[in-house]
Amino acid sequence: MNRAEVGERDFIPDASCAKWDMYRKRYTFRVKMENENPALRLFRCCFTNYNGEKDIIFMPTLPATFDDNRALPQILELDWETGFYERFRGNIFLNEKIIFEKFKNFKPEDKQEFQVKISKDNRKLELFLNNEPI
Repeated sequence: MNRAEVGERDFIPDASCAKWDMYRKRYTFRVKMENENPALRLFRCCFTNYNGEKDIIFMPTLPATFDDNRALPQILELDWETGFYERFRGNIFLNEKIIFEKFKNFKPEDKQEFQVKISKDNRKLELFLNNEPI
């Protein structure tokens, strides 16, 4: 295959770097943990971001609030316990289209807040952005 054939095969007429620009953008946001169980102890909070970065926070204090300048999260993992042999892991998977849409009008320097709510029986995990459900 010659150069012209490869160029013709691989040419994408409507290619755009907008998606990659969105991956590179960083925002200042915090994650606030809210729970109805006073015995809850958070062991680990892990952000896997759309740009490939990963932040792991061990033994954060409650109410956990993590202010930082990060890329948009793709997965949020939480490990906690509420008593002896009562250990849990919650995984929140964020839809790329939805999270990019929600952040597209925010300025990187504006502070946003994710709220994570864990029910008292540990069966329900909810995520909110600036008090709006995601």
